[in-house]
Amino acid sequence: MKVGIITTHYALNYGAFLQAMALQRTVSEMGHYCEFIDYRPKIDKFGRSYIHKCRTAKDLLRNIYALLLVNVYCKYVSRRKKFDDMRKREMWSSDRIYTSQEDILQNLEPYDAFICGSDQIWNSSLMYDPIYFLDFHEKYPDAKYIAYAPSISMTELSADEKQTYSRHMQHFNAISVREAAGKALLSPLTEKEIKVVLDPVFLYGIDNWKYFSSYPKGFDIKEPYIFCYFIGSGMLSQIAVNKLRNITGYRVVYCNVQLRDRFQSDVCIRDASPREFVGLIEKASFVCSNSFHATAFSVMFQKPFIVTLNRNGRDSRMVDLLSSIGLNDRLYDLDNIEELDMDAVKKCAEGYEQAKPLLKKLIKESMMFLKKSLE
Repeated sequence: MKVGIITTHYALNYGAFLQAMALQRTVSEMGHYCEFIDYRPKIDKFGRSYIHKCRTAKDLLRNIYALLLVNVYCKYVSRRKKFDDMRKREMWSSDRIYTSQEDILQNLEPYDAFICGSDQIWNSSLMYDPIYFLDFHEKYPDAKYIAYAPSISMTELSADEKQTYSRHMQHFNAISVREAAGKALLSPLTEKEIKVVLDPVFLYGIDNWKYFSSYPKGFDIKEPYIFCYFIGSGMLSQIAVNKLRNITGYRVVYCNVQLRDRFQSDVCIRDASPREFVGLIEKASFVCSNSFHATAFSVMFQKPFIVTLNRNGRDSRMVDLLSSIGLNDRLYDLDNIEELDMDAVKKCAEGYEQAKPLLKKLIKESMMFLKKSLE
């Protein structure tokens, strides 16, 4: 079967890259020919622009500051090149690059099955594009249309959003989402069954990820370190990192995609490749992040870790995952961060014996959904 995947595979984001690669390889290992439909809409939501759109005076000041940071810009260019080089080596994409909804509707080649997912492609507060709902079904009505683990990452939908989501789900042959919160929002909008499944990175297998991972060139820390990675770094993340540093005495290795290093890290890495991102987590002695995929890899590598919550709809991604495997005591916000002490840090290394069978069951159910959907 020829399968086409539409997701944010082109984003300059570790999680977007890794989930996309994992889904493609999992589908391929099921015996299908699988490629990405190389859809690159002209929007600025994929982290590929060093300079942001100026909507406010704050945006303008941010861009001026960014332009003054020549070294940071050079590292950004290096990181983008590493992503693009890895994408060419590790992913298989359509010959044609599609740049708009009209381009897809007019020129999309036929596939036996289309998959949308994973990642936040259904989060309309982050971006909205009908193509990520496979809204071209009338072009190829005999194909299978499958949603695998898209994330909504919102706590509620407006009346207009409910109508939009309801309309977009009508043509799917199989629907799954990544979070239980997403299922709760969408189930009242359709008569079709909606499954909760794991992010594709869990399906690819821990041995494959160990083989895939590597260390950044010149990285020579032999002693224990705390790996830090944040999508935005506010006060909570700074408090958490400082507490962990003081409690453990470990050095801080910061995978930094921000302009500033707010943690006074011992090692600040600005141009890690996706392969190096995984390797840094694999070798870490502790992980502190607010990223879903840093959390996912911490779980797979059975690392002591904590998650700092953002207090927005996107927190449901980490909350649902960790609650499903009994590791939700790793979640911290401003209300309970003071409870992070030596005992709490030690406890973060525990719980995996109970989590492993739960995760194994979820992986089996997720694989079964994907396999059955493609039959």
